[in-house]
Amino acid sequence: MNTSGDYGKEKKNTENIPENAGTGESGSPDFIRENLKNRPVNRRKIARRLAMTAVRAVVFGAVACVVFMGIERIVNRRITSEQAAQGGTVPENSAQDEMLPEDMIATDKDSELFRQREIDQSIRSYFSDNSSGITEYNGMYSALRSYVREQSNCLVDIESISVSDNWIAEEIENEDRTSGVVISKNTSEIDILTCFDFSDVDRVYCEFRSGGAADAKLVGYDERTGISVIRVAAADLSKKEYEAVGEAKIAPSGSSFEGKPIAAIGSPSGAAGSMYYGMIVGMQSINNMIDRQYTIIDTDIIAGENPSGILIDLSGNVLGIIGAKFKDNTSALCAVQLSELSYLIETLTSERKSAYFGIRGTDVPSGMTEDSSDISSGVYVIQSAADSPALRAGIQNGDIITNWGLDSIMKYSQFVKNLQEAQPGDQINITYMRYYDNTWHKLHTTCILE
Repeated sequence: MNTSGDYGKEKKNTENIPENAGTGESGSPDFIRENLKNRPVNRRKIARRLAMTAVRAVVFGAVACVVFMGIERIVNRRITSEQAAQGGTVPENSAQDEMLPEDMIATDKDSELFRQREIDQSIRSYFSDNSSGITEYNGMYSALRSYVREQSNCLVDIESISVSDNWIAEEIENEDRTSGVVISKNTSEIDILTCFDFSDVDRVYCEFRSGGAADAKLVGYDERTGISVIRVAAADLSKKEYEAVGEAKIAPSGSSFEGKPIAAIGSPSGAAGSMYYGMIVGMQSINNMIDRQYTIIDTDIIAGENPSGILIDLSGNVLGIIGAKFKDNTSALCAVQLSELSYLIETLTSERKSAYFGIRGTDVPSGMTEDSSDISSGVYVIQSAADSPALRAGIQNGDIITNWGLDSIMKYSQFVKNLQEAQPGDQINITYMRYYDNTWHKLHTTCILE
């Protein structure tokens, strides 16, 4: 039973139902059923609206264009009349004044990338404009390769063989290969310079680039530079092979080679017969060897593993000898200037021992001479080697050597030269300066060279 007001509403609704309202097959009143029909789309009406919108857009754009052109003419006339009254002229825009899209990109003409692009463009332009450019380029390198090979008759490929026993007493041969250069030859022997230690090998075998091969023996080895001199008996080669062997033409001492094109031949990549082309980018004196000072030639060539060989210029002069000890922890190929090795070569080939003092030094820094009037020049001792004659004589790190006997020492190179002229066992009076108690003191000592 409905007790709420809904009853009244329900009654009211039933009263409005027509008496003759029938029911459908489902038993529900007919007036409740509705058929929803989609309203038909009037395509013509939509097309007319789109056409009217397009026409209005065209008319609006045309009117805006006309108005803009009219305003521009009025403004230009006013500006022209004002400048004409002031005696000026309005410059016309030329095609050169227009900014092109590529001009909007900022370029740094001083950058390395920009210069490299210019070089690449020049090369491409050259080859595109000159049909014979590639042929000339290949011909140039072919001629250079042939010339370098002609100068390779002083090169020697060296094989060292060491024999050892394994745990079952079988002999095992260990082989190492390097390159050397002929520094002198006479009717009885041929001397070869190389950066390799042959002191503990059982056999040294040489193959000359000019032809011929023979065994060699070690003449002398310098531990501080890693340089050896080995010797081949001339009688072990045929007459034709001996005559074909070339002797290195050493570039004069004191020459500066910076910016010079060079070729690295021998084993600059670590493999025998390799060849590189490049340029010398710098020369520097190194003082990281005891009682030595040499000039290192730096190139723009990337060195291989365990490089060896020589650097030659385009005149066939041998500039330096390549060795792993001279790389100075860089990836670039380096060589020691060959002309500065004359004393060392003479010492090794004569089988005599060079005098030993035992310091690693350099020229006195200019800042020290400016800060103190007591010091004008000399050799600054970077390191006094352990158990060396210098250390036993009292020379310490930081001392400044000013006199070698009666000779005043101005530079480290002068000290090295005096030492080279001395003999083991010589007694040398040394004058040096030492800093303590806030001042420099002059001291004297006696050193017995070994």
